[in-house]
Amino acid sequence: MKLRGIITLALALLWTPALAQTSPGTSPLSIGKGGTAASTAPAARASLGLTIGSAVQAWDADLDALAALSGTNTIYYRSGSNTWAPVTIGGMLSFVAGTLNVGDAELVALAGLTSAADKVPYFTGSGSAAVADFSALARTLVGNTTNTQMRATLGVVIGTDVQAYDADLAALAANSTAGFWAYTGAGTGAARTLTAPAAGFTITNPAGTAGNPTFVLANDLAALEGLTSTGLAVRTAADTWAQRSLVAPAAGFTITNPAGVAGDPTFTLANDLGAVEGLSCTGLAIRSATDTWLCRTIGGTANEITVANGDGVSSAPTISLPAALTFTGKTVTGGTFSGPTISGVANFTGARRDSTQSTPAQITADQNDYNPSSVVCATTSTLIVNSDAARNITGIAGGVAGCDLFLFNTGAFAITLKDGSASSTAANRFDLGADFILASKAAAHLKYDGSTSRWRNTTGSGSGGGGGGTVTQINTDGFTTTGGPITTSGTVAIADTYRRDGLIDRIQQSKALASYRRGLYSFADGYKASDGVNTGSSSNYSVNTSSGYVAPAQPFVAQSPTAVDTTFTFAGSGAAQAQLYDGNDSTPAADPGGITSSLRAAYDLGSAKDIRRVRMITASTNGFGNSVVFAIQWSDTSLTTGFTTADTFTLPAGTSQSVVKDLAVSAGAHRYWRVIYSSGTASGNAWAGELTFYIATTSNMTLVTTSQTADSSVSFGRVLLDYDPAAAPTLNTDLTAEVTCNGGTNWSSATLSTVSINGQGGRTIAETADTSCTPGTSFAARVKTFNTKVIPIFGLSVAVH
Repeated sequence: MKLRGIITLALALLWTPALAQTSPGTSPLSIGKGGTAASTAPAARASLGLTIGSAVQAWDADLDALAALSGTNTIYYRSGSNTWAPVTIGGMLSFVAGTLNVGDAELVALAGLTSAADKVPYFTGSGSAAVADFSALARTLVGNTTNTQMRATLGVVIGTDVQAYDADLAALAANSTAGFWAYTGAGTGAARTLTAPAAGFTITNPAGTAGNPTFVLANDLAALEGLTSTGLAVRTAADTWAQRSLVAPAAGFTITNPAGVAGDPTFTLANDLGAVEGLSCTGLAIRSATDTWLCRTIGGTANEITVANGDGVSSAPTISLPAALTFTGKTVTGGTFSGPTISGVANFTGARRDSTQSTPAQITADQNDYNPSSVVCATTSTLIVNSDAARNITGIAGGVAGCDLFLFNTGAFAITLKDGSASSTAANRFDLGADFILASKAAAHLKYDGSTSRWRNTTGSGSGGGGGGTVTQINTDGFTTTGGPITTSGTVAIADTYRRDGLIDRIQQSKALASYRRGLYSFADGYKASDGVNTGSSSNYSVNTSSGYVAPAQPFVAQSPTAVDTTFTFAGSGAAQAQLYDGNDSTPAADPGGITSSLRAAYDLGSAKDIRRVRMITASTNGFGNSVVFAIQWSDTSLTTGFTTADTFTLPAGTSQSVVKDLAVSAGAHRYWRVIYSSGTASGNAWAGELTFYIATTSNMTLVTTSQTADSSVSFGRVLLDYDPAAAPTLNTDLTAEVTCNGGTNWSSATLSTVSINGQGGRTIAETADTSCTPGTSFAARVKTFNTKVIPIFGLSVAVH
């Protein structure tokens, strides 16, 4: 502003009239004369020292605006074009006497810091600050805008540098138990220790805490590993193995690689076996020379021998005589002819004899329709008979028209053939005219009259002769099987069959009366009760009083299904079919259709199981409207197909009706088992409470009968058993018998032998020999089973003398 005023004044003076040149020339007026010594404005300004931009400031509107300001102790700022405004000093600053001061302690503290590379200020307290290290890594981390960038900067990228969180790893980290870690479920696990089997190998450090688990072979596996030679391995004893090599016989076949070292042992037929194998023909094979075989066919001769299928290819060769047999020019010597018919006159040039005679058991009672062992007119024409007293025969069965029968009485008592007795069938009676007495040592010749169907006597009507006498006493102990002729006293023998029948009858009486039976010197039990078992001396036995047998105890274990196919699918509300096997009798599962022919429940047991017991109970409400016979079936195919029936049981009508059915005979191990409607009234409710299948574990049984007191000392005994042979026991190995005569102080082993396989219900009857025992007056039997054989014993008898 002041500069512009000076310039204006100078120009004014330059052009004032008082100073004007009165006689101007053409040259510029010099400065001394008041001129500028210049002919142009720029030159004039330069001459006067007023050059714009160097000597004087060029005019500027902003400078005019600044020159117009009038405030003091004020800071201005350009707020627009050619416009300036005062700066407002904030509360943290002050501007006094030309000095701008900071009025905030924190800013003062920061201002007081000394900056340096890789440092960052920070407050150490109110109004105080310091610097800290601030590395390039820290600056990079602060500069990251996402957590992904930050993790990458820090080197903790999930899945690359560090493990992502996992519940299973967390469970592992939480474990404090030493051992191997086992995954047991999502986010769970447990420490485990290796467990060695009962035999085969052992494990050192099984948990791995003190070092690596080490497996050491033992028992049979150690013996196998210890083999040093080559060949087939065989077990020769417990934990003992040896190498073997197959040895071929001297002839018949050879064996290549008999030890199996270089390959499979190969059998090659040789000698006669090779020749037989080499036959390409069909027919009967014959050995024509050493190691040489041929095929042959049996041929016949017309009117002499007829041969059917002579080569034996389609069936066995049949050799027969033709209907018309020609003996012309032939002599028949010896031989046996069964039932030949001879027509015409038979000319015997030698003696005639009957080569077969029968000696039946002694007659001990009057005989009706007598035909011992069905031999009369069949396999013999001679009967050698005797009796224990005077006895009658009222008729003889088996008569054929023209048949001869010779009777010889070798006994001491007369036997009377009763004439026309109605005690025998009409066709078996005698037509003798009167009773015929066959005295001791006498004989009779009878012939059967086919026209009247009666036996006639060709001997005559005499009464015969022979010894007489009176029998005053017959003694039998019912035990021994020997005896002699009876005169006035003595011992008569009873055949084993009759004696055993008596013992079996005692067993059946026991079953009927549900209590053991006692004779003077015998004992019998049919196990319809347990009173005949010495419970203190017996072990591992189970008496089934319902079926009447005792067998090795079989603890039963219930089996749970893994899948089910059943018609029991309704529960009103609830789990329906699951309630059939929930272990609760009171939760029912019903068939919506009631009792029908499709009523069933099949279980998948997950693996093959040998089911030995089935239990089923009707529901406590509704139950079964009618009784139903169910079949117990098994399958190895599926829940719905391939079933075979193992047994049956009857489920009674009503509520809470329970049936337990034991399978005395194993059907084998199978995966699928079911019960299915077999018979019964197909109507009414079908509400079941529970259906359970059981397997059984078996132990060996010791069965001791209750001790019995004899009237006098006894020293021999024998045991008879009625048992189920389904388990195929070997007598005296799987099943043994012993007898005691002195109250169990001493036991004598008695050898069992099979005497019949046609006992009651197809069971087997076995009996011991008459076995000596330590003398005494208290007798009993002891039966044992071995090798875990399940042998149901339906009856036992012990007799002593």
